[in-house]
Amino acid sequence: MPTRTRAAHQMRVTDYVRYARKTFDEWMRLYRAHWDSHGTDPQPGDPDNAVQSLAAWLGRQRKGDRAGSLDPAMGAALDRVNPRWRETAMSPAGKDRRVAEYRAYRDAHGTDPKTSDPDKAVRSLAVWLTDRRQEDRAENLDPALGAALDGVNPDWRVTRLWSGWRDRRVAEYQAYRDAHGTDPKTSDPDKAVQSLAVWLSRRRTEDRAGTLDPAMGAALDWVNPDWRETAMSPERKDERVAKYRAYWDAHGTDPKNTDPDKAVQSLAAWLGRQRKADRAGTLDPGLGAALDGVNPRWREVTGHVVAGCQGSWLVRRLSASKSNA
Repeated sequence: MPTRTRAAHQMRVTDYVRYARKTFDEWMRLYRAHWDSHGTDPQPGDPDNAVQSLAAWLGRQRKGDRAGSLDPAMGAALDRVNPRWRETAMSPAGKDRRVAEYRAYRDAHGTDPKTSDPDKAVRSLAVWLTDRRQEDRAENLDPALGAALDGVNPDWRVTRLWSGWRDRRVAEYQAYRDAHGTDPKTSDPDKAVQSLAVWLSRRRTEDRAGTLDPAMGAALDWVNPDWRETAMSPERKDERVAKYRAYWDAHGTDPKNTDPDKAVQSLAAWLGRQRKADRAGTLDPGLGAALDGVNPRWREVTGHVVAGCQGSWLVRRLSASKSNA
C-alpha cells in the first residue's frame, strides 16, 4: 500500500477508534455529569481535551438531529438531561432565550449574573454574557444581539475587570503622548505600540458610529482633545498645511527628516507621504492645491525629478554639467 494511502487509512482508523471508544450510554453519562456540574453544555473552546471531545460528540448529535438521522430514543435521552440541547449560543432561539433570561435576572436583581453564584443556571448565564463581551471587544459580536443586550442594560459591556483594563489603556496612551507628542502608529516596530494604535483606532470607529462609552470619550479627550483626528481627517490635513506654511515662512525651505526636532521630522515624513500619493495619482486634489499655495515646488525633492519641473536640484546639476562640457 502506498505511503500516502496508508497514512489516510491510518487516519480513518484512528478517528474510528477515537469516536467508537465510548458507547452512546457512556457519552450520556459524561454529558449528564458535565451538565450537573456546570449547568451548561460543553464548549469546543474549553481547555480540557475531555470537554472538547464531549462538545464534539454533542455537536454530532445536533447535526444528526437536524438531518433527521438521530435515533428518537437518543434524542429523548438528551432531552431528559437538557431539553434545550439542540440550541447553541449562536442559534436564533438560543440568543433570544438568553436575552430573555438576562432581562429577567436584571429585573429581579438589578445587577449582572456572576460566575460565583451558587445557582448553576445563573453561572451559565454569566458565562454566556462573558462570551458576548469577549466577542464585542473582538468586534465580531452579532449587531442585533448587541442591540438586544443594550436594550436590557446599556452598560452590559462594562465589568470591574474590563473597566480596569480600559483605565490601563488610557494610561498607556497618556504615557505615549507624553513621550512622543503624537498618536501611536500601527506601523511602529514595537508590538505594544501597534496594539495601542489598533485599540485607539477602534475607539475612533466607535465614536463615529455613536457607540463609544461617553466616559471613555471624556478620558481620551483629557489626554488629547484631537484624538479623533487622523492624518486623513480634514481637520488634521488643515493643521498639517498650516504647520507647513509656518515652517516655510520661517525657513524658506521644506522640513527635513534629519532635523533634530521631532515635530519637524514628523512634518517632513508627512510631506514625503503626500509626494508619494501625488506621484501615485491618489492625492486629494484639495490638499494638493493647499500645498501649492504654500510652495508651488513642494513636489520636488533633492535627487528626484518631477515631470515638467525645470527647477529641481538634479535638473540644475545636469544643466551645469552640460555647460562645463
